[in-house]
Amino acid sequence: DHSYFGASVANIFQTRVKIGGSPLDYRMFRHYFLMAGWRFNQEDVFSYEPSFLIKGTEKMGFQADLQMRLYYNKDYYIGANYRTGSAVGLMVGARISKLYFSYAFDYTLSNIQRYSLGSHEINIALKLGDNARRYRWLIRY
Repeated sequence: DHSYFGASVANIFQTRVKIGGSPLDYRMFRHYFLMAGWRFNQEDVFSYEPSFLIKGTEKMGFQADLQMRLYYNKDYYIGANYRTGSAVGLMVGARISKLYFSYAFDYTLSNIQRYSLGSHEINIALKLGDNARRYRWLIRY
């Protein structure tokens, strides 16, 4: 099953931070996150996975990331994403045995565009173990 849903709040207590002997008092604001996604047609040669992430703070407002990936044979994908008012991006990835490789490019749409041509991200991951063992308790019911 390749679906997920999650919600979290970071920095629940809104900690105050003093840096050195500075008279300034910094306050960390709560961060809120809500995310979900679902992979459709999992058993077919082609499957697709829409997902979203909504994030924000009490002071800065909220922002949404929308993403769509198209998978081929569960081992290769290509995708696109959009961050509200901020950026668009493309991504590709592949799985070879226990190794995962991915590349992503984000092109900014905000005022920083005058100074940035975008960002590149390269990931290499090694998956150890078997996820099925971790969720064995679900099969009991």
